Amino acid sequence: MTMTINNIPKKQVPHLLALFNNLSFVGPDSVEILDDATAFRLNIRKSVMEMKAYMRGEIELRSTRELLNEL
Repeated sequence: MTMTINNIPKKQVPHLLALFNNLSFVGPDSVEILDDATAFRLNIRKSVMEMKAYMRGEIELRSTRELLNEL
């Protein structure tokens, strides 16, 4: 599983990556740090791929009621 972090100042990125790489419970290359624009584009791309999979009948989407129950 990959963890994505955004909104990190560029000067702090190397220190944050060094911190995560030294933690034993975080796998190598499982942390990526993205700027807001890149994270937004990736989220949109993922959503489009999920909708296409739904339209092909490969996955089922959750109802709004199920999403609200999680909150």
